[in-house]
Amino acid sequence: MRREASKQPRKAIRFPLEAPIVFRWADSGIERQGEGRTHDISEVGAFVLSSICPPEGTEISFNIFLPVLPGFEPKTRVEAVGRVLRVEESRGSQGRGGFAILSRHTLLRVTNHSDGQTAS
Repeated sequence: MRREASKQPRKAIRFPLEAPIVFRWADSGIERQGEGRTHDISEVGAFVLSSICPPEGTEISFNIFLPVLPGFEPKTRVEAVGRVLRVEESRGSQGRGGFAILSRHTLLRVTNHSDGQTAS
């Protein structure tokens, strides 16, 4: 009897980060939107906790609003496009499941409070 292959190692290091996220996808030609919080992020994706989860394999766009650091004026957000890798059912009494995103195109935007301009 052959043993099952062990899980492959992750391709990127995950960092625990709880930050607001807004995501959008098309479902049968209808534009959908959801909100949630990241559980963790990496350079190639994120895991999102949300009561609304796009179906596995769906192309999505999303914005992650990074926390403002003390003494650091600009607000920073990640704008990205990717694909839903997997969806996990809700765990526990919170009733929130989650989904993993593999990012394809990522952009970091910084907004300066004093002049309202955005830099990429």
